[in-house]
Amino acid sequence: RAAARVIASRATAAAGAAAAARALGYETFVRAAAVTGEARVAGPALVEEGRAAFGRVVRRSCFIATGETTVVVTGGGRGGRSQELALSAVGPLARGEAAETLLCGGTDGVDGPTDAAGAVSDTTTGARAARAGLRAPREYLSDNDAYRFFDALGDLVVTGPTGTNVGDLDILLAAPCA
Repeated sequence: RAAARVIASRATAAAGAAAAARALGYETFVRAAAVTGEARVAGPALVEEGRAAFGRVVRRSCFIATGETTVVVTGGGRGGRSQELALSAVGPLARGEAAETLLCGGTDGVDGPTDAAGAVSDTTTGARAARAGLRAPREYLSDNDAYRFFDALGDLVVTGPTGTNVGDLDILLAAPCA
């Protein structure tokens, strides 16, 4: 005689993010299918899918995806699936024609065994990392050490536990270059 009700889902998270983006004046696209698979593969694919949705960026645009990826641990670093997804997108973001920013985070405020919910990467991340004397992003990726990379740049997203878990939220923002 028990009843269960779903009061939130990844679709709810995407709808909330889309409403907020529209209120801020972004042309908004929401990916219906869940993002799955290995994070280091999903990151570049997500950037490309967002770019395809935007077409030529002539106004501020927002691509929203939800789901949960996985990480195949081969290195000794720290991080989680959202941090690794953001790290894998550093190269593709640097090669874009628009100003782009990718936020990847767990809705529960926890990403892997870290205090971060995720990370942010953008078109400047690779160049800022080089100026800071960091190793190449692919080296951090091969060591599963996204946390150390983003921590050094101040690009971790730390929210603390939220008490709600409906998966991960990935948001790609784009604006025309001035």
